[in-house]
Amino acid sequence: MKINMKKFFVKLWSILKLKSVYITLIAIILAIVLYKSFSSNSSAETIITLEPQTFVQEVSVTGKVQASQNVDMGFEAAGRVSKVSVKVGDVVKKGAVLVSLANGDSYGALLQRQADLATAQANYNDLAAGSRTEDISIAEADLQSAQSSLDQSLQAFVDKIKETYSVADDAVRTKADQFYTNPRSVNPQIIPFNNNYGNNVTLQNDLAAKKVKVNESLAKLGADTSSLTVGTFDPKYIQETRDSLALVRALLDDLSMVASSVEVNVATPQAVIDNYKASVLSARASLNAIAASLTMAEQNYNTSKSGLNRATQQLALKKAGSTEDQLAAGEARVRSASAQVESAQAILAKTMIVAPFDGIVTKMDAKEGESTILGTTYASMISASNYEVESYVSESDIAKVKVAQPARITLDTYGKDVIFPATVYEVDPAETVVDGVTTYKIKLSFNQTDERIRSGMTANITIETSNKPATFVIPQEALFLNAGEKMVTVDQGGKRVDKKVETGGLNASGEIEIVSGLVAGERIMVKNK
Repeated sequence: MKINMKKFFVKLWSILKLKSVYITLIAIILAIVLYKSFSSNSSAETIITLEPQTFVQEVSVTGKVQASQNVDMGFEAAGRVSKVSVKVGDVVKKGAVLVSLANGDSYGALLQRQADLATAQANYNDLAAGSRTEDISIAEADLQSAQSSLDQSLQAFVDKIKETYSVADDAVRTKADQFYTNPRSVNPQIIPFNNNYGNNVTLQNDLAAKKVKVNESLAKLGADTSSLTVGTFDPKYIQETRDSLALVRALLDDLSMVASSVEVNVATPQAVIDNYKASVLSARASLNAIAASLTMAEQNYNTSKSGLNRATQQLALKKAGSTEDQLAAGEARVRSASAQVESAQAILAKTMIVAPFDGIVTKMDAKEGESTILGTTYASMISASNYEVESYVSESDIAKVKVAQPARITLDTYGKDVIFPATVYEVDPAETVVDGVTTYKIKLSFNQTDERIRSGMTANITIETSNKPATFVIPQEALFLNAGEKMVTVDQGGKRVDKKVETGGLNASGEIEIVSGLVAGERIMVKNK
């Protein structure tokens, strides 16, 4: 059968045209009905009477339960593990040693420091208690002994001064005088040897002048020391003796050069020259020996004198008791020894991993006999019963959250009806970016221990950020803007009056705080949602 395609399309078009009219008509009717319905609802209002009530603001977030205390621990010193005392899952008390290194040397050093502290403390206690009768008796005996030592050393010193004069005088008389004619006169002359001295008047005069000085010095020293005793001792004799020795030694040095430069001839054969040299050498050796003995005698005397001074002071101190300075010094020694003990304890502590709180061991990687590596975690712990919740608050809400604010927490494990009271105890001042969003970390502590709480549980947190009693609160829908001012409509005896208001915070229920502009009892017009 042959179909007329033209008639077919004309018929189809007329049908579609008719249906399009119907569809358009139905759409218009529906639009009118919906408009009327929404227009009617938008004009519907509810009137509320303004009364003071408690205005509560809250921030809701989610977080995770975690142990309030958790720690990863390693050694502060390298060494070899000597003992592992716990395993994963063990419950330990604060201060328990979990792992220790070989630390015999450190432990021995600590014992020594503790002994030093005990000694310092005992000495301080003695100072504080004062001197005993026995101590004073001992100090008196020490003083007598020191006085005896001083008397003996002074006598020895006086004898040595006299001996020094004798040795020096002998060196001059028997050794030096043979180089001169008229050696003890006021005008001694050097023998005119066949050398530069014998041919040089200036050198001869110089040697003569030195001899005169030596004669005068020894004469005075001999007169002073002839009657010298312990009772007549005067420190000036020490310097006088040294000066005489120095003059004699200088003269002998010059005479040694004279003897060394004498030429052998009939008047002065080699044997004579050798005798001159030997005489001077012997005299100089005698002077050096007596000078050393004199110095030793003087040192012994000074040491004995210092010992007597100390003994005298000790006796006086024993009789007077401890002074404030002594007590302060003794106390300082105790503090120093105590600091040494603490230092030794710190060194020993570096060889041990100790539980910093009561808790449960969650990791133990140390093995006995292995060598440790600094910076490596060998043990971990969490607190046994104290838990907290960590969460992140958005940038828009963080200003409302403060430390010590109360909160309600529900755990997904137990449902929304089981509430665990909590408190905000930390608000991180620095931001934390989570998935590209700026947030701020907060921590909350549970108000009481509950055995149902476990680490890792998901927590739903509601933080009460504000609680103001006797506050005016209205639905947010009651507000509208007029020329940028916040306004509400008040029913005054059937008359609608728009009033300007100042608002505060907004809570999670959509209610807003009225700070000023309204009074109690006013009837507020609220548009229905």
